[in-house]
Amino acid sequence: RIAHTRRVILLASGPAQPAAYNLVHFLEQGEFPVYIARAGVNALARTVHTTNEKDFLLAIDVANEAPYIAPALREARTRGTTTAAIVSSPS
Repeated sequence: RIAHTRRVILLASGPAQPAAYNLVHFLEQGEFPVYIARAGVNALARTVHTTNEKDFLLAIDVANEAPYIAPALREARTRGTTTAAIVSSPS
């Protein structure tokens, strides 16, 4: 699915930012059109509002500090957007 996407959009805040930039580097090497959503609820809402079934939205949450990420993924799915998440959880 990712090979046929219009764009890969990364949602990452706080401690997840370095991981997101590393991922951007690797995705760009594979010639994927990749974007990092700006931090903050308003910017995230604008980003989700522009997604459609041709996009792939990937959230990275390593500290559980962004309670708005899960609702953003749910909203994106209602728009037909493919979503995924990379999360860290204490064992």
